[in-house]
Amino acid sequence: MDDPLVKARLEKLARLRAEGIDPYPPRAVRADPIGTINSCYSELSSEERSGDRKTIAGRIVAMRRMGKASFLDLRDGTGKIQLHAAADVLGEEEYKRLRSCDIGDFIAAEGEVFRTKRGELTVEVESWRFLAKAIRPLPEKWHGLKDVEL
Repeated sequence: MDDPLVKARLEKLARLRAEGIDPYPPRAVRADPIGTINSCYSELSSEERSGDRKTIAGRIVAMRRMGKASFLDLRDGTGKIQLHAAADVLGEEEYKRLRSCDIGDFIAAEGEVFRTKRGELTVEVESWRFLAKAIRPLPEKWHGLKDVEL
């Protein structure tokens, strides 16, 4: 295996299994479509909390780590939503495990829907689990195009 990214992900996969976590569980949780959540909570104003707990599932397409908090963008077939994960909400161990996720991994998360100061609809992660560990990175957006300038 020459690709260092694939090698690192295989090492993470082995670590998960050593911790007793199935990175490819046989069952997934029933999740609300992200597009439905986006439309149902579109009226929330800045910094307003819905009071509703929702479960969502999808692929991690972006991550922003900031000390004891992280923001992840999750995408399913209906849309994209931001997740906010904090060590004080999840607990140190679960937060550390979530931070070890890679772009391309599939996860399910449950938490309250709210809107951030910047106006982004977000789910506060209160619990989460792996649905599938990605071994290969996502292809570049221009992958397969002959002329990337187009």
